[in-house]
Amino acid sequence: MIDAGRIAAIFERFTTGYHFYLEDLRTGDSVELGERAAWPIGSCFKLAVLVAYFEALSDGSLPADSLDHETLIPPDQFSTGGGVVNLLDSPIRLTDRHMLRWMLAASDGTATDILMEKLGLGRVQQTLRCLAPDSTLTCNLDGMVRGFQAIDGARDCKTRDWTPAAARAFRAQVARLGSTHARDLACMALNTYNFTPPLASDASGQTGVAAHGDVPGPGSPHDDQDRIPGCAPLHSGLWRDPVARYGPAAGVVRLLRPGVSPARGRCGHLDGAGGTRDHPGAGPGPNPEHGLDPPGRSAAVEGFSAMILETYKNCLKPGRTAPRSESFLPPGLCSFNKGGSLGMRYFSSDAGAVRASGRNEPLYAFGYCSQGWRLPAFVVETVCGQIGLEMARALGLDPQPNWDWTPEGEALLLGDLWSG
Repeated sequence: MIDAGRIAAIFERFTTGYHFYLEDLRTGDSVELGERAAWPIGSCFKLAVLVAYFEALSDGSLPADSLDHETLIPPDQFSTGGGVVNLLDSPIRLTDRHMLRWMLAASDGTATDILMEKLGLGRVQQTLRCLAPDSTLTCNLDGMVRGFQAIDGARDCKTRDWTPAAARAFRAQVARLGSTHARDLACMALNTYNFTPPLASDASGQTGVAAHGDVPGPGSPHDDQDRIPGCAPLHSGLWRDPVARYGPAAGVVRLLRPGVSPARGRCGHLDGAGGTRDHPGAGPGPNPEHGLDPPGRSAAVEGFSAMILETYKNCLKPGRTAPRSESFLPPGLCSFNKGGSLGMRYFSSDAGAVRASGRNEPLYAFGYCSQGWRLPAFVVETVCGQIGLEMARALGLDPQPNWDWTPEGEALLLGDLWSG
């Protein structure tokens, strides 16, 4: 049983509403606090942009040299919102590789929107639904920020005295631009971490094994009822069976026998018995009907696929400029996170998957959404760092905080919260 009392106390002191989800992936134990509803997704949808980009690079929707292709971005195309590009007053040339990095490390709005323009909003929306089934997105980041600012009360949301009903209505309006909830955020972080880009197309247009949540392209014969997100490949030899834990997009980790590949159905779904949903009992093997590697794959295609995989892995460890929940974690815990915020942190959210140093499999996954912070933006980030530390403590990991945490700092932030 996870004791999340201290986490709840932090949210209840500093926010007017929240939703929190934490799952121990070692045991399957989980805790959910607050209100599950439609919460603003903020920048957390950028994880879907990341996955959609590598899917498109693998299936040939994007040219093979896209990662190092330069885009000239003039100031009139800079997006409203945070990041680093908006610090400039002159055009800048960026490769897609740069933009993927800045999108995650600095939550850069311009980098995000240029990548989204290349992919198309529809593809990003579709990938988001595979990663986090209840989440939605209606526009790019510039549209989200401008749409937020146009809502009555948005520009002074941190200082306005909201009634509970008015605050709830405001949250619902903002969530129409893009919505999620804490459990979906945990699902999205874990699925993004576990995602393996599909193998690249060869010269004949055939493709190798696709990763979790295959996203059929435009005109696919498989409708939404036919496509079940999930079965995310982990790292070498590990696969995730489609047993719902965070909804339909996650499942139970199991170790495959050496040299055994999971069989797949027509949408790439795994079957725990070694067959596929469409062909029960069919053993894995190089059968194109089952989506496995076609014969005669060229070394160039294999090399390109390896490059895509390595680049994707590098994107998962950019080092964020605002670390939020992981800011006090010790070096022994490695965190993959993405946060979101609107209204100078009035709405704040975070999602992550945390593993032990030197291991690939995550120990736990979490997500939270919150509203009503009235603290300066960087103080909000620091309090969220304390939440991250409390999650590790609640799971019995006994973390020794890094050098940036001190008892004096905790007392300054939380006061008598633990003794109250």
